Amino acid sequence: MDNATLKFEVLERDEKRVLIEFSFEEIVMSASGCTVNRVECWDKVELQLQGEEVVGVAIL
Repeated sequence: MDNATLKFEVLERDEKRVLIEFSFEEIVMSASGCTVNRVECWDKVELQLQGEEVVGVAIL
């Protein structure tokens, strides 16, 4: 994963959960360690909250 390409957006938030959409580029390497390709990846994740603490995670 190329950390420099990580982006996220909070789509919804309430007192019990936060819904986040994120994207990043996955770096595909050859056996010799050279970059072969970059693949755009994205998904959504839901964080379950208890107060300010994250108590669960679900990848949607």
